[in-house]
Amino acid sequence: MGSLFKTIQLKGSVNLNRFITRFSRILKFQKVNASQSGQSILLYCQSKIPALYLGLERIIILKAKNDQRENNPFSTRIKPVQSSMNKKTLSERDICTKFITPAIEKSGWDKLTQLLEEVSFTDGKIYVRGKLTARGARKRADYILYYKPNIPIAIVEAKDNKHSVRAGIQQALDYAKILDIPCVFSSNGDGFVFHDRTVTDGNVETELDIDSFPSPEELWQKYKKYKGIETPEAEKVAAQDYYFDGNGRNPRYYQQIAVNRTVEAITKGQDRILLVMATGTGKTYTAFQIIHRLWKSGKKKRILFLADRNALIDQTRRGDFKHFKEKMTVVKHRMIDKSYEVYLAL
Repeated sequence: MGSLFKTIQLKGSVNLNRFITRFSRILKFQKVNASQSGQSILLYCQSKIPALYLGLERIIILKAKNDQRENNPFSTRIKPVQSSMNKKTLSERDICTKFITPAIEKSGWDKLTQLLEEVSFTDGKIYVRGKLTARGARKRADYILYYKPNIPIAIVEAKDNKHSVRAGIQQALDYAKILDIPCVFSSNGDGFVFHDRTVTDGNVETELDIDSFPSPEELWQKYKKYKGIETPEAEKVAAQDYYFDGNGRNPRYYQQIAVNRTVEAITKGQDRILLVMATGTGKTYTAFQIIHRLWKSGKKKRILFLADRNALIDQTRRGDFKHFKEKMTVVKHRMIDKSYEVYLAL
């Protein structure tokens, strides 16, 4: 085995006692004659025990590098070389993950409560031909940004880097009109194009670099201007939280628009508002969210909900309105008990 040490020391100036001790049983098991020359043993290991040979070779090489670094006072620690990333080869999803999402988060947006990605807000148009029906493509936004849950204030459309930075702006504008959102962005990972729907004249679009995405407060100010929310009292009502009971139920996009527009109109002093909604679109749930926000914000102290038959009153009381609990009552015999705040009546 001394010959083996001699050969290894000549190749890499290494003392491999610990390594050889660990594998001595393997050498004995393979009936290797330790009196053979080191070169012969290496060749034998290479052909018969490749795992041991590779281990020896690796230690020799690493040790040689360490010795070279120790003997050279001007040597520096080797740093891994990172290949430059070519954006043109990245998919749209990669552009979002590596560039757009970090840029938005860096501006102060909370990824858990204010930023939703790949939001499908419609199920697709229904096509009917005779007895056959089919769904069209869903409308899906790459990003919707919320000041608070269900109060959307910005939309971002992403494209891969083969497109220009403004390539997604028209698609984002179409979605913004549907969702009633004032701040519209397009990005390809190099920067952003900001289309401000609150601007009536002058420069509507602005190009921003990747590190200059607006903060939530900046876009909230844009939203208030767009909606005509001018006083602190109006802002308090408009920013009032929706009701959440923890079961994961959220308003559909058209319910969200109906609730927000109604509450915002009332904050501006409008007393008569007509909502027209088809059967099965969640009228009671929409009414509940409107009432809850007005009631919780203190804008309205007492609220009357009317229905045209007793079955609907009972259904409402046991269904969406059950969360009012002891604050709600059903009016009977036209007698009003002023200890309650929400009244159901025919």
